[in-house]
Amino acid sequence: MSEIGVIGQMYEDRRTKKRGKLIERDNKFKTLLMESKDGKSFNITFGGFKSNWRKIDESIQTVEEAMQEEVPEEQISLQTKEAPVKKNKTKTKTRKPQAPRQINIVLEETMLHILDYAKSFNSTKISTGIEPKKRNIRLKVDNTRMFILTYMARRDKFMVCLHERIFLQLRNKDYVSEAKFNESWQTMKYSFIIEDDELDDFLDDMREFIERALCNDIEEV
Repeated sequence: MSEIGVIGQMYEDRRTKKRGKLIERDNKFKTLLMESKDGKSFNITFGGFKSNWRKIDESIQTVEEAMQEEVPEEQISLQTKEAPVKKNKTKTKTRKPQAPRQINIVLEETMLHILDYAKSFNSTKISTGIEPKKRNIRLKVDNTRMFILTYMARRDKFMVCLHERIFLQLRNKDYVSEAKFNESWQTMKYSFIIEDDELDDFLDDMREFIERALCNDIEEV
């Protein structure tokens, strides 16, 4: 059975002329998360989408292209100056439902956390960046991207994108779920999903690879 809709494609309700970009697909609840041009999100059912929504002719930006977009650090606007409080790493099998968090607050807190993480290496070779509209945060060593985090607002989780060398060494970690190989992506073709409170575990494991890259041991990363 083919997937419903194309992630990143613009669609229009043929009755109301309302437009939205397909952001996420929830096969469990049979709903689609759409985003209007003003940045607001809304949900529609699979049935409603099939009946009334039609693709419109606009240039489609692939996930890989979106992830390659970068914003200089001086253009990053953060409302809070305090570093986020690190969450308890204790994991439990049962998670209590939480109220949806504001996307901009999540991105701000996570970006501050990544900035502190980058500073801990005490190296000018490391740079970070954020693309708020695509909910992407990345960390680079010189011109080599080490990882990209994409916040999945619907699920309140992060998608991690990596090069194959690193992915193969992390894929069996407890925090890794829904690991995928994305053949159509140009460079960082491997991804997996982590919970918000598992971000520190991932960053701890990435430290070794980043330190190797800083020593120009790129082939061994």
